[in-house]
Amino acid sequence: MSRIAKQNIKVPASVSCTKSPAGILCKGPCGENVVHLPEGFDLEIADGIAKIVRTTSEASSAQWGTVVSNLKNAVAGVTKVFEKNVTFVGVGYKAVKQGQDLELFLGYSHTILFKHVPGVEIELKKPTELTVRSHNKQLLGEVCAQLAKKREVEPYKGKGVIIEGQFILRKEGKKK
Repeated sequence: MSRIAKQNIKVPASVSCTKSPAGILCKGPCGENVVHLPEGFDLEIADGIAKIVRTTSEASSAQWGTVVSNLKNAVAGVTKVFEKNVTFVGVGYKAVKQGQDLELFLGYSHTILFKHVPGVEIELKKPTELTVRSHNKQLLGEVCAQLAKKREVEPYKGKGVIIEGQFILRKEGKKK
């Protein structure tokens, strides 16, 4: 059995978690998140502690741990905003804000327009540094991955779009 699934989730007083037809709705000061609740699972809340329980023995224990982790992230996201830093490394690589959209200059012969995603805030610190914020951790990761895919990191010089904390495999160049 999963150890993660057995854990209780502390729900702060400023957050309300309720069961809805879409799943579990978490509302807090930073926004609201919805967590999908698969069949065979139910939500129990008592004294500020939420717990996911299996209603049938056929429900997967691996899925149980996933639902608990998603609920923890949803509760954390509505109390504080998640953020990731993105850096553009390369000659002429930069981003320019156009309203809520971003225009990316990534060494191609053309510019790339990155459309605004609802629920995600992108702050431009410098032309080569972005801070991406969201109350939804999954959506934040998806947007950062889409940005990084626009110019993947080159292994010899390390040029490209780098997400903070990302491991970059560097290769050694030719030797004489």
